[in-house]
Amino acid sequence: MRTSPTGNQTGFTLLEVLMAITVSMIVVTASYTVFHTAMSARRKSLAAIAPLKEARFAFATLARDLRALHPDVKPEDVVCRERLCRFPILDARGERQWIRYRLQKDALLREIFDPQLKSGATSVDPPHIVAADQLEDASFGANQPKTAPGVSALPRSIDLKLVFRGPAAATYNYKVLLETQPESSWQGSFDARPS
Repeated sequence: MRTSPTGNQTGFTLLEVLMAITVSMIVVTASYTVFHTAMSARRKSLAAIAPLKEARFAFATLARDLRALHPDVKPEDVVCRERLCRFPILDARGERQWIRYRLQKDALLREIFDPQLKSGATSVDPPHIVAADQLEDASFGANQPKTAPGVSALPRSIDLKLVFRGPAAATYNYKVLLETQPESSWQGSFDARPS
């Protein structure tokens, strides 16, 4: 900083102003780079955990529905294969309600439906929620216990495999164990647990 020859005015030289501007620009550029890198990392991590959140919701919904399986369910009522799983549950009012999970386009839908109606018999879509989205594939399986020929039994477990597409493509598997007391009908204790 210089003073004028008269001694009463002070100011910065052009060189000092240019140096201050240069240092300020370096600090601003560094701050922007750090901020941009942090935001980019945040977006990537959110995109990476999005399929996990979707899968957790789908698995929790399926497990909750299987815990509410109707007490009078018959082995032929529980159908879980390929891209479809359907079974009756006992709803909050104590009534039998049919639930169907199915892959439609890129979403796994959970629907309440009437098995008496043929597909396409009504113009109204059944009430549904999207259990998982951005799917490439979803497949169900039912692990049947070994029984005598001609004897049917409820599955030991229901498997669900979700394959997500996109930049954070991932595959998640889930198994819900169905347990009953050995000598009872299906009215015994029931437990749905992830494995």
